[in-house]
Amino acid sequence: MHLPTTFIFGLTASLALATECPYLKQERDVSAASITHQHVSHAPAEGKKGVMLMNRIAPSQSTLYITNADGTNERQLLNTTRTFDYHASFSPDGQWITFTSEREGDGNSDLYRVHPDGTGLKKVLATSSVEDGLVLSLDGSKAAYVSIANGYVANVWVMDMNNGTYSNAKILTNMDSVKEVSWSPDSYFAPAWSPDGEWIAFSSDRNTNWIGHGINNTGWEHTQDILYPCM
Repeated sequence: MHLPTTFIFGLTASLALATECPYLKQERDVSAASITHQHVSHAPAEGKKGVMLMNRIAPSQSTLYITNADGTNERQLLNTTRTFDYHASFSPDGQWITFTSEREGDGNSDLYRVHPDGTGLKKVLATSSVEDGLVLSLDGSKAAYVSIANGYVANVWVMDMNNGTYSNAKILTNMDSVKEVSWSPDSYFAPAWSPDGEWIAFSSDRNTNWIGHGINNTGWEHTQDILYPCM
């Protein structure tokens, strides 16, 4: 039988690739038992849920801009460089812009306010916890925001505002009346005031039936083999 030259060449190349490329022969034990054995968990420090070691590649900067309502006269809100500012929101009276900033360190988000002309910059709330999403009530007397201050879980908080200084901060979520079931995610985000200031709407992932990525849904570790071409 006469085989085309191109077929013979392709068959030879495939055999050579299978012989020389170690990734095509690689076999790994990815059973749940093996993964559990290789990644032994340790008890967290006293008073802590645990510690996660991670690398975070942070954006070099995120800058806030402001324009007229028709999109003209775009300009930078603050005369700063290499800061990471985001989630800006106007106060109801238009006199202030509140925003989140990580200018104290990547991942350490705090709450600030500033006039629309860029003057009067002031910290509203800056702690070692993550704070985000500050929104003022219609009369400006209260502010709602998100913080992980209570057990490293994102919850909605409310505080009194007096000339930009906060006081009497209290948690609104993760209480018996709005508490999640024990097996589900339990975070609360994006508060928003009702026009009359009597209600706060928010988003939450509580009571969602999330399942881990792991083998047989046994955990959160996601394993994947990637075959690199051997050229």
